[in-house]
Formats: sequence, C-alpha cells, structure tokens
Amino acid sequence: MIGKRALIVVTKMDQGGAMLMALQVARGLRERGHAVETWFLYKENPAYEDERHVKVILPRKARNILDYVRIFFRLVKKMREFEPDAVLGILPLGSVFGTLAGIFVGCRSRVASQRNPSREQRPTMRWLDMILGTTKVYSGNVVVSGAVRDTYQHYPRPYRRKMTVVWNGVASLDQGPPKAQARRRLGLPLDECILGNVGRLVVQKNQDFLFEVLLNFPETHLALAGDGGLRAEYEQRIKSLALQPRVRLLGWVPVSDIPTFLSAIDIFVFPSRYEGLPNAVLEALSTGLPVVASDIPPVREILFPEGAEPAGLVAGLDDTESWIVALRRLIESPAEREKLSHAARRRARDFSVSKMVDGYEEVLLSPLENAG
Repeated sequence: MIGKRALIVVTKMDQGGAMLMALQVARGLRERGHAVETWFLYKENPAYEDERHVKVILPRKARNILDYVRIFFRLVKKMREFEPDAVLGILPLGSVFGTLAGIFVGCRSRVASQRNPSREQRPTMRWLDMILGTTKVYSGNVVVSGAVRDTYQHYPRPYRRKMTVVWNGVASLDQGPPKAQARRRLGLPLDECILGNVGRLVVQKNQDFLFEVLLNFPETHLALAGDGGLRAEYEQRIKSLALQPRVRLLGWVPVSDIPTFLSAIDIFVFPSRYEGLPNAVLEALSTGLPVVASDIPPVREILFPEGAEPAGLVAGLDDTESWIVALRRLIESPAEREKLSHAARRRARDFSVSKMVDGYEEVLLSPLENAG
C-alpha cells in the first residue's frame, strides 16, 4: 500500500487504554510507511507530551463551551496545514470533532471508533454520533469488540453497516523481575497471596467491591495500581473496614513498571461494571496471570475463545458469593492457577498489536488505495 498521510484525533491526553492504543496504532502505521500523527484535543495529564509525532490542540483541560469551539476551529486550521488523507477519531469527542473537521478540509477517509457500550455515551454525544454515523460524515466506524457492536443493534441500518470489529492489541510485556524482587520494589509483603488490579479509581472500575470480598480472605492482600477521583473515598472505606494492613493503593504506576506490578501479584482481579475490550485484562493474560473478572460480555469475549479452554474465570457483577467461590478455587489450588496461566498466554496471542494495526489500516487506508 502506498504511504498515506493519516491523523489520529483523541479526545484528551491522559493515562488510559484508549490513549495507549492510539499511539500503538500510529507507531504501527508509521512502521508500514505511512505518515501518521496523533493529536489530542486537550490535556488532562502530560502523559505523552514528550512523544514524537504528538500534538495537543488545547494545552489544558477544556472548561466550557467556548473552549470546545476554540478546539474545533484550531483543529480545522491545523488539519488544513497537515492535509491528511485519512482521519481516525478515538473516544466520542475525538470521533465527532475529527470526522467533522475532516469534512471541512476535504479528507476522504473519516473513521470513528466506539470503545464502550452505546448506553455509556453522554446523551448529547450519543445523539451526535448517531447522526454523523448514519449520514456520510463517517466513512467507517471501528468497534473494539463484538460485545460493543451488539449494543448498537437498535441504531439505524446505515450506521450499523459501517461498523467493523477490530480488537485491541497489547504489546508483549517485558518480563518483570522475580516475584520477590518485584514485591520489594513496590513495598508489598513477600510471603502472602496478593490480588492485583490496574485501572483508574472511578465508579466504572468498581475496585471498592474488592474490599468486601477481601474480608472473606484474612490471609490475602490487595494491591491497586491506579489513581482517580475516588481515592479519598477508597482510603476512608479501607480504614472503616480495618483493611489498611492488607490493601495498598499504589497510585499511578508508569507504563514501564506495569510488568513489575504484574510480576508481584498472584491473581489479577477485574470487577469492572462495563468495558469495551479491557487492555488491563489483555496485559494480565500476556504475562500468564490467572484472572478473575466480572461476568460482562466483553470479558467473556476475551476469556472464552470458541473451541479452546477458558483463559480465566468470571464471577457475577457485584455478586460477592460468586467472587468468593472463584477466588477460593485459585487461592487454594496452585495447579488450577498453573493451568489458567498456560491458557492465558495462548489466548493473549490473539490480541497482538500487529493484528490491531492490520485492522485499522484496512478500515482507514485501504479505501484510499482502492479509490486511487
């Protein structure tokens, strides 16, 4: 395929799976000879501002409607200068602004993406997305899982015809240090069973549910890698349950230290209320960690491959008893953990960055090649 100029427009610069995925796709496309940049509409966290081929339209958090108007017209101006052949929007505002700006500058391929169930979009963004996707503004629309696609079945047929499933991909993580060394580095107990979770401390991720579960395992510890608006509430909840000795809130763990964190824990726990296709689970599988996760459709799509052994266990959303049963099964059986570890590594191969880049290149750039 002849090299094309492509632009990836992301709602905000912050630490999270969507931002990491956008950068991975951009790097992968550049390796294939395309000129690709990643632009963030505004900045909440300076996580990627030192990356090459990255720009921020508004160098702070958007505060009001005037900021969003300013962002849009700056985006159009910069896109005219860049002259992209294709634009890919990531997250709702990135999709809406990116594809609309693409219309203004005559960009031929304008692809949106959906990373969460349709009901989780804010009403205004949901309405705009439906209108743009049903008309010719979106030339394509990537969804990160079959489970997410299924939540759009009530949308108009012209919208649904543009949808293509492209699974998230995760790079093979560097092997972390030996468990004892990893635990010393993070200040975790050396000889206890440790459950671990990676994610923002927000309602969606539901980590406080794990505190109730932990009360049933007095010899087990919990480590949370992440930060967010609920940290103070979680600290108070941990104190009220007298769990301070057994729960560690580690704050943000740099991407480069995630392998160390995953090496330090024994079981990856993921109690999220909803997801699109969670990168955190994919990363855990790639390191061979046994996983217990909420029984929600995207998690089932990952953990239960057709015609193969399960790659993890699921437990009912907010169902304490089913979580106790699943965790006890793993805590008390090293053989069961080892069996799941092998299945996890096998399943992780289906979610490579290369396959993800293949999918985005096909949706975003192949129409240009075919038209040319």
